[in-house]
Amino acid sequence: MVYLGYLTTDLIPYYIIGFFVVILIVIVIYMLRLGAIGRSPSFDFLTRDRLKQIAKYSVFSALSVLGAVLAFRIDVVMVTGILDKESAGLYFNVLAMATVIDIPNQAIGKVAGPIISRSWNDGDTDNIRAIYSKGSINSLIVGMLIFLGIWFNIDSIFAMSARPEAFVGATQVFLFLGVAKLIDALTGINSHILIYSDYYKYNLLFLLLLGGLNVVCNVFFIDSYGLQGAAIATLLSLTVYNLVKYLFIRHYMKMTPFGLNTLKVIGIGILVFAILYVMPTPESNIVSIIVRSSLISSLFIGLVYLSKASLDFNNMIVKYVRMVFPK
Repeated sequence: MVYLGYLTTDLIPYYIIGFFVVILIVIVIYMLRLGAIGRSPSFDFLTRDRLKQIAKYSVFSALSVLGAVLAFRIDVVMVTGILDKESAGLYFNVLAMATVIDIPNQAIGKVAGPIISRSWNDGDTDNIRAIYSKGSINSLIVGMLIFLGIWFNIDSIFAMSARPEAFVGATQVFLFLGVAKLIDALTGINSHILIYSDYYKYNLLFLLLLGGLNVVCNVFFIDSYGLQGAAIATLLSLTVYNLVKYLFIRHYMKMTPFGLNTLKVIGIGILVFAILYVMPTPESNIVSIIVRSSLISSLFIGLVYLSKASLDFNNMIVKYVRMVFPK
């Protein structure tokens, strides 16, 4: 609406606040309908020792959240400092596109978090293993689909913008950032497993490792390769970060999310990538986006369904097919 001239830019902060106020009101109404508001809670369980434990955990959780915000935004800050604001703007736009790949993983993590917490409390490690495996494979499937869709349409998207020349070199930046987000999706909900376990302190340590490694890599690679260097630094940092967490969980908790189904999805992704790579590109950008998106969706979803890599994914496909084509 700002773009169309119906709203003024100086009031954008107030529009954003209003947006979140509306969300809060909707959530409160929903909780009232569930009967979750209005009950008289009992605080008898808050003993002195338990309050100390809660305070200790809260401090580490707060530091971890702060560390995550800083660690995952260092690259944008350093691009601005080492290069210029225009480069930082371009990098942030491409990063926003790559972040879409991580949305399914974040959503699964929010749903799985309370379940993992309860399972640790009950000592149900088998349930955590199952969630770990399902979260990884389903995040990878949806993340891979989004990555392929953006990658094979990104040139057409840039060409349709008002200033296509402003996106020179952005394709390579997205490639590295997109692969970094895919690795994040592949390792699944390892952070949630850590922060709800007795090893929650190590999550902060791993975030510090990520932040330090990110700074060192950015200093080296941005100087040498510019924007592409910042993306390479993020890819290397996130790979090491997730690898360390995975090895820690595998060693101390005897859990791994990987298996034959992981190889199936990766193999299907490579196959679809190869097919689209050799396919000629239509001259029209709009036609190209429609044709390539349709082909990627049908090929990837169809092959994943036939491979039976994820029972949850297959059930979802069956559900939506029955909705579209009811008997």
